Parts: sequence; structure tokens; C-alpha cells
Amino acid sequence: MPYFNVEDVDISPDEFLEKCSKKDLDETFNQLTENYGYGLDEGENEDDIRSEGHRIFIKNLLALKAAWYSIGKEDVQIIEVLAKKHGAL
Repeated sequence: MPYFNVEDVDISPDEFLEKCSKKDLDETFNQLTENYGYGLDEGENEDDIRSEGHRIFIKNLLALKAAWYSIGKEDVQIIEVLAKKHGAL
């Protein structure tokens, strides 16, 4: 993990993460998942999640799916454009 001076103890999460290597980020994610219950939702397969960013992306998609009836027409059109751009019907 990155080294911080005593004066740096009061840092933002962004500052911490910016100083981490990929290995450090993976270790941090694993510790959050294993020790603090942060991680996969029910029904998610851990092997399918490639990174914390990927997990957040999937959560966002699930939130959109759950909010289908309350999403406005313009937002639906944006989603459709994005989906078509990436191979959807």
C-alpha cells in the first residue's frame, strides 16, 4: 500500500486511490469485500466481476432496470442509443 506521512492521514478517498497501484486497488477491494461486507449483491457471480468499476456499472444497470416505469422518454432514448452503439437490437 502507498506510504503516507502523518500529516497526510486526513486525506480524501480519491487522494488515497490515486496513489495506489493496481495491485493496491485489488487488495483494497478484496479487503472491503471480505472484511466489511462490501461487494457483490445477491445473485451476482464473483467470477463475472472484473473490477470495482465493473461492479458499480452493473449496479447502475440494475438500478435503471428497476426504475424502468419512472424513467422519462428522453432518458429511455439515451439508453437506447447507448445500447445500439454497443450491439443491442
